[in-house]
Amino acid sequence: MTTAHTTLSEPIKTPACIVTAPSVSFSTLAKVMGPLAPEALARLLRAHKYPTGGAMRSYENARKQAIDFLVDGTPLDPNGALRPHEREVVEAMARVNPKVPEWVRAVRPNPRADVWQIHGVAVSMNADVELEGYIACGAAKFCFTKEPLARGVGSTMAALLWYYNACVLRLPLVRPGHCVIYEPRLPWVHLPSHKPERQLEKLELACSIVSAIWPTI
Repeated sequence: MTTAHTTLSEPIKTPACIVTAPSVSFSTLAKVMGPLAPEALARLLRAHKYPTGGAMRSYENARKQAIDFLVDGTPLDPNGALRPHEREVVEAMARVNPKVPEWVRAVRPNPRADVWQIHGVAVSMNADVELEGYIACGAAKFCFTKEPLARGVGSTMAALLWYYNACVLRLPLVRPGHCVIYEPRLPWVHLPSHKPERQLEKLELACSIVSAIWPTI
């Protein structure tokens, strides 16, 4: 009897591009750090190993509007040049008007490519905006996906942002409460827990898993 589920050893169609070294986004890393079925893990990592280059669900234009809104105060425009799925998130943002934490202002991030190397895995840590202030600093990222983030993933993403900026880059004044993940469709704002270090206890294990599975998918 055959089954319909996907396995780690399932053959892959020949892709146009293969990323040979383990490389993931910090949102994917946050998901791997939580409970995840093997089939879901393989699916998640294949999207990074075999990028399509033109994903139908790209939110590039909506993300630009979100950044312009936080940085420059440019009004959100659901009637602008947006695809239907982008229009949905811009309309959601317009309903809630996302705000940055107190004592900081949003600025466009340094154009550097922020990559954190952990146990052979390159983790993209690029924020959408940096949050600058005289007594506190941080960073923020928008999550636009239609499926809500699984429980705890948004907060883990925020904790990863905090740790990377405060402990890896050693930027002064970075505070956990100023590292933010916006999920405007719901609308939710995710922050690290009161003890963000404890949220990252599975960080190295998750990267070890990614590194081990990468050649098999």
